[in-house]
Amino acid sequence: MRVTNTGLTSSQIYQTQRNMQRMGKLNEQLNTGKIVNRASDDPYQARRIMSLKNEIGYTEKYNSNIDEVTGWLESTDSTLDKTGMILDDLKKSILEVGNGAYGDHEMKAIAEEIDEKIKQLGDVLNNAYGDKYVMGGTELETPPIIINEGPPASLELNLYDANNNPNGIKPEDLQSKLNIEISDNIDIDYNLSVADVLGIQFDNNGQIDTTQRNFLDVINEIGQTMNDIANGVDVEDNKEKLLFADDGLKTELDSFFEHTVNKRTEIGTNLQKLEKVKELNESSILEMTSVLSLKQDTDYASKLVEFTTAEMIYQASLKVSSKLIQPTLMDFIR
Repeated sequence: MRVTNTGLTSSQIYQTQRNMQRMGKLNEQLNTGKIVNRASDDPYQARRIMSLKNEIGYTEKYNSNIDEVTGWLESTDSTLDKTGMILDDLKKSILEVGNGAYGDHEMKAIAEEIDEKIKQLGDVLNNAYGDKYVMGGTELETPPIIINEGPPASLELNLYDANNNPNGIKPEDLQSKLNIEISDNIDIDYNLSVADVLGIQFDNNGQIDTTQRNFLDVINEIGQTMNDIANGVDVEDNKEKLLFADDGLKTELDSFFEHTVNKRTEIGTNLQKLEKVKELNESSILEMTSVLSLKQDTDYASKLVEFTTAEMIYQASLKVSSKLIQPTLMDFIR
């Protein structure tokens, strides 16, 4: 087979160009620290790398959700803790009513103290996490409790009414749950509404069941009963209802306190669940990052050796090229 000078020269230029491209690719890998810099470098690995990056991004988003929900639940737990302390203070004030040495002046002071505690309870139930009301169910922009200063002080739900309170909370908002995804196919309901805390029940139509007594009724009745005692209205009967009756207000207040403790237990269980899921997510991120590094990151030691070898081959090809290319008339003119 006849080999022409032109063919030999073209082949040499092509090989030199390939050597230069290889050296350029190795240089890019060393400069960027990545083996695959574009999909055309290795379509299969590029797809795997993008998939791993997406999975890591999703998992990091799950952990961000967990951090947000953890803050919300801790705020809810703090609200329940403060609620429990106020209920304990209310019970102590109620027990003082049974002191036979106390006269009208002391009773009025106790009534004022109970009024303050009731208003404090309203403020606590209106607690906000950032600019969102924790106990508002799925209505986060509206405080769930209206505080009536009194005397006697009282609390009422800030319920929607088309005519009188168009900005209030709808019953369905108090029954709905805030839900968020914390891992693949794992989600959690994380809010506790004021209806849950106060033991408020709903009828089959989704409206508040006014025939069922709840802890808001208990609190308001304590305020009214103590106000009556302070003003000398049915003092002995009201003391009986407040302190001594088996199904009296003190007993109902104890039930409210126990209910609050149970709700705190639920919050604690959810916080533990979030902590465990976050640990699993972080472990997955670590594993995926390790795999991503193996598929994407440049092995500098081996690539430097390859680059040095490629550079030597390129320089050699240039020397060969200079000998292969025939002299022309222009070379003699110079």
